[in-house]
Amino acid sequence: MKCRALAPSGLLGAVLCAAAMLLTACGGGGGGGDAPVSTAAGGARLLADTEVSAASGFSATLVSAPGDGSYVCSAMTLEVRGSGIRNVELLPPGSYTPKYATFTVSEDGATARVQIDPRNWPNGDLRVRISAFNAAAGQPAEEIVVMSERTWKIANNTWPCVSPGSSGGSTTQFQATLISAPATNTYVCNMQTLEVRGTRLRNVELLPAEGYAPKYGSFTISDDGKIARLNFDPKNFPNGDLKFRISAFDAAAGEPANEIVAMQERTWRIANDIWPCLSPGSSQPPGPFNAQLTSAPENGTYVCSMVTLEVLGTRIRNVELLPPDGYTPKYGSFSVSGDGHIARLEFDPRKFPNGDLRVRISVFDAAAGQPANEIIVMPERTWRIANDIWPCISPGSTTAGNPGT
Repeated sequence: MKCRALAPSGLLGAVLCAAAMLLTACGGGGGGGDAPVSTAAGGARLLADTEVSAASGFSATLVSAPGDGSYVCSAMTLEVRGSGIRNVELLPPGSYTPKYATFTVSEDGATARVQIDPRNWPNGDLRVRISAFNAAAGQPAEEIVVMSERTWKIANNTWPCVSPGSSGGSTTQFQATLISAPATNTYVCNMQTLEVRGTRLRNVELLPAEGYAPKYGSFTISDDGKIARLNFDPKNFPNGDLKFRISAFDAAAGEPANEIVAMQERTWRIANDIWPCLSPGSSQPPGPFNAQLTSAPENGTYVCSMVTLEVLGTRIRNVELLPPDGYTPKYGSFSVSGDGHIARLEFDPRKFPNGDLRVRISVFDAAAGQPANEIIVMPERTWRIANDIWPCISPGSTTAGNPGT
């Protein structure tokens, strides 16, 4: 039986293939005691997902699991989706025993789920992988490692799964994720809402890239400690480049606390009342043709609802949302202000089929169809359109989420 490596690179693929041969005698010979099958002609084959799909219709992708290095503080659901799935197991990184958990697989072989409870393990680092098979346990099968080795940190009834001084009544993990903030090197021309979401948030601050003073802003936090927002006004800062970070804490300001840097160092360019942040009604001699992207989803983002694309500059006459190469099809034309300083487009993902959409934004100093100079303010990015499906809508939900905007 020939081994084909499941891996994102040739080197890792070689390692996995070698491991498969050691553990299951791939290509002949009897499977060892740790192998998922015991027949001499069997043994799990490690297969690349795309290769498997083409060969047998067997595919598997991880949908939900704690990240590497995460504290696992309460019961959570692991999920795998694909086709032709018959068995999914939570296993050690380099073996098939002990079997930490067996997933429940849907009849159509498309979904597999299991709920894990950290209380089943002692506190400390737990190293795991998730493997999917296209045959039942104990049968010869092909294997896809849908989750390569990760370390989960079990901390039952101890920090950080329980707050200092707690008797164990709260097992919610302290988490913080940046939802909204200007990208690095962005011109910040008007009020922006900064947002952080998580659990057990008690204090969130806009700070310098290093250190804790001066404090540029304190976020308003919801009563349940899950949402923190701050309206950032560039008029409160002098013009020029300023370096910021956003830090979240699990205790009030001035108290001992754990810190999560929700936004690593970013440079925001403050330009009050000067190019490219001219206030409405201001007058300034015509400058050179310039353009700067100020708002657009990041590369690889799921776009789940209407988002505003914005470009600022001078002598702007035409701005278009285009494919990475070429000028057709034209996905959208921006509305340009009369003074040529601002261009905006409301991007609606419902006008596009689900899947990856590769786009660029180009700015021109003449109207469409006329000879013009071009500035590519946004080189190629991929936006993931997922209308009415996960992750833009939770399974069974009729309400769209919006993880990408």
